[in-house]
Amino acid sequence: MLKKIAMVASGFVAGVALTLVTVGGHTPSVAADEAEVAHMAAMKAQVMHTIYQLDASGFHDLETKLQAGTLPPGSFGTVQHARIMAEATEWPADLKQAASDEIAQLKLLEAALKAEDVNAAKNPAHEVHEGGHGLSTRVYAWLGGTPAAADSDDDDDHSMPGMGH
Repeated sequence: MLKKIAMVASGFVAGVALTLVTVGGHTPSVAADEAEVAHMAAMKAQVMHTIYQLDASGFHDLETKLQAGTLPPGSFGTVQHARIMAEATEWPADLKQAASDEIAQLKLLEAALKAEDVNAAKNPAHEVHEGGHGLSTRVYAWLGGTPAAADSDDDDDHSMPGMGH
């Protein structure tokens, strides 16, 4: 009888050990896959929110008013918020350079607006507006599952919504 119990117990222990080894071997890869999927979903959410804010920031109108010599009230805060959002966003590799370029121009525009220097703000406002179109186009391509292609020769095509028009 003890022999039977010992055999059943050793079979049970072997089964438990085999199960633990098998389950333990697959769990990390499943968890890693789930973490990667969750990370990509979070990155997409950040990028979508940021491009929405950039597109809705009215950079077209801001550029138009600055080119006419007018400093629109509240423009410093709008640009500052857009810059902070863009800097806080984790951009995918395909979009990092375009986002970095846009952030650099937002910083120049922000500094000029803080100093209330309309002339100094004109060029960065133009660059933020135009660069924003390129970034927006790339973001929507990336979200749609196509590579975020480099700017094409038809940069003057403003048929994409955003940047204030």
